[in-house]
Amino acid sequence: MSTTTVTSPAAEELPPAQETVSGAVGTLTPHQKTMFDNFRAILQKANLYNPDTHDDATLIRFLRARRYDPAKAHDQFAKTEAWRKENDVDNLYATFPTDELQRGKLFYPRWTGRRDKQGVPVYVYRLASLDSSMQKELNAISERRRYERIVALWEFMRLFTLPLCSALPHAPPLPVPATPNPASPKPEAVNGVPAASEITAVSGVVSPSSNVPITSVFSIIDLGGVSMTTMWSLRHHLQQASELATAHYPETLHKIAVVNAPSFFGTVWGWIKAWFDEGTRTKVHVLDSNPGPTLLTMIDAENLPKIYGGELPFKFEDEPILDAPAREALGQDTVPAGPVVFDVKQGKWGRPAGYVEPQTSAQTVAGEDSDTVVGSESSARSSVDEGTLHKSDSVKTKRRWLNFSSTN
Repeated sequence: MSTTTVTSPAAEELPPAQETVSGAVGTLTPHQKTMFDNFRAILQKANLYNPDTHDDATLIRFLRARRYDPAKAHDQFAKTEAWRKENDVDNLYATFPTDELQRGKLFYPRWTGRRDKQGVPVYVYRLASLDSSMQKELNAISERRRYERIVALWEFMRLFTLPLCSALPHAPPLPVPATPNPASPKPEAVNGVPAASEITAVSGVVSPSSNVPITSVFSIIDLGGVSMTTMWSLRHHLQQASELATAHYPETLHKIAVVNAPSFFGTVWGWIKAWFDEGTRTKVHVLDSNPGPTLLTMIDAENLPKIYGGELPFKFEDEPILDAPAREALGQDTVPAGPVVFDVKQGKWGRPAGYVEPQTSAQTVAGEDSDTVVGSESSARSSVDEGTLHKSDSVKTKRRWLNFSSTN
């Protein structure tokens, strides 16, 4: 499969031909396990580690982002903990207005409600949807509030989407690949972006009992219909989100597939590649004008949007179209609106600690009957035994509110 033609960089700028697929819970090599134990010990000594709020998967993300250097991982982790306290991230997410959170999703990558063959949630970001009216709306928001919106959306991903996908049936991680033969030809890379043929296809039997957590997302970035002027006007918007993820949500990007890349993408990549660390840059892949065959090696047809070669009737502006396992896990057909969390151990969703009900007359959860009262703040804070029952239009099941902590 060919790639978008852009100017090739110097050879030393090219990323590795094969990404490493080790480094998840249960798949650490002996060396990685030793570094992980050292990292956790350093955090414990610095009073930064609490097993109740910092699971192994979170620690491994930070360690993997720093190439298993415990000292460097500690530095990033400590800075993130300080950043969370300084910005009161837990409270920011818990009290974020439902309508603003829902609206904010239209300006950033959106979950399709589906997953790839490994169980990783598939996100789509169509830049052309951010037309002049959307940009005007975005520019009317203060820079600080835009930043807080991004934080709330990353927290939504971290506390709801990823845990939910972890609880659903998914394939185990791939084994560590063998060292490539040095004599083997290397797929062509352009402008520091790997060719489409470098994207690793997945295999393996889906295991409902797999307990390896899902900690990252697969993003399809659609640049169709985007002008150079639009890209330039959105550069700060995109940079703000990218740099936040790199600094405080490391290793949450599984792969990035760029589709419908314009002829000037090489120039754009020259702007934006500095926003990402080296590990993230190796996950960016530019597909040609027919991305379907490549994407279908990683995403089943029923889970890939039609416009990218699949069968899912999803457009960027749509709400997630949940598959059957996700609907069953949630007890309803739609993703709950507003700040929400999912507890993998209990298999239930709920609201973060400190959540305040929207002050509306209906007080409903997205997708539920208009007369379904989800309760006051006090009921949202109640225990599982005292929770409020929920239902959806087509899935009638008992559901109880949970009160979860949203700490990192």
